[in-house]
Amino acid sequence: MHIYGAFVLEKFAEHSLTMMGWEIDNHWPLDLAQCVMIAAPHTSNWDALYARLALKALGVNATYATFDIGNYEEVKKGIQEIMNTFNTVDILVNNAGIAAFGSFLEMDVNQWQSIIQTNVMGMYYVTKEVLPYLIANNQGDIFNVSSTAGLAGNQNTSAYSASKFAVIGMSESLMKEVRKNNIRVCTLT
Repeated sequence: MHIYGAFVLEKFAEHSLTMMGWEIDNHWPLDLAQCVMIAAPHTSNWDALYARLALKALGVNATYATFDIGNYEEVKKGIQEIMNTFNTVDILVNNAGIAAFGSFLEMDVNQWQSIIQTNVMGMYYVTKEVLPYLIANNQGDIFNVSSTAGLAGNQNTSAYSASKFAVIGMSESLMKEVRKNNIRVCTLT
């Protein structure tokens, strides 16, 4: 499995936290009590099992769930199954995303919809299902992974850039909503 934003793990290493939504391998020292990985449907069970065993060897109680974050019914079911295991969450890392590049007119409408569905709606669905647990704890952190493509568009990146601009806007708005609940929302570009 591939680490996205690995520098964040170093910050978590000193705390006993429950993380949700992190793809991880065993190259990073961790001192986490619990970790949840949400893998894409195309992730092999062997990859997920390997990651779970690698974390267990480090003393981390880990589990994983595989579902399509672009499908709200699957997200609701998957998050509920995870919460039945751990009962709480401290940190949500939204790092799932897809990209396709092509000119505005040449890119298929279905490809555009898929990018927006995964990169924007998927982040919304997962956050919507996890946020009540963070609010109940009156604390937490949400890390939303965007891209520099969300700061400035480029030729042949309109769909991807649009999705990443949306991630930044959603993150900024959510941050202002939930800061009263001691929940920090950060965007990584």
